[in-house]
Amino acid sequence: MSQPEPAAPDPRARSDWRAIAPALVAKERADAAFAERHRATRRLRADGVKAGPGAYAALPALGWLELVGGSGTDLEAVRGCSGLEVLRVSHVRGLDDASALASCTGLEVL
Repeated sequence: MSQPEPAAPDPRARSDWRAIAPALVAKERADAAFAERHRATRRLRADGVKAGPGAYAALPALGWLELVGGSGTDLEAVRGCSGLEVLRVSHVRGLDDASALASCTGLEVL
């Protein structure tokens, strides 16, 4: 007797982020090569990464982002990350403008 085909995962289903190990990146520059390497990354911990405006929007699978350390006055690097569900920001010196978060329409946890 043949087995039925497994159902495709529902793209609207919530991810269990605890089951996805984060890609750990430290002291890099979020450039085109960075975007290519992390194109399929779903969960990313960026420690002191230099990222320009919209840099993380170039990662289409990204759903969880943790920005740790470094310095910066705004969160422009996450502008346009509409698929981002979870954003954690800690120990970013000088941060005083979070207006870019308005473009993160899928954000559920901050």
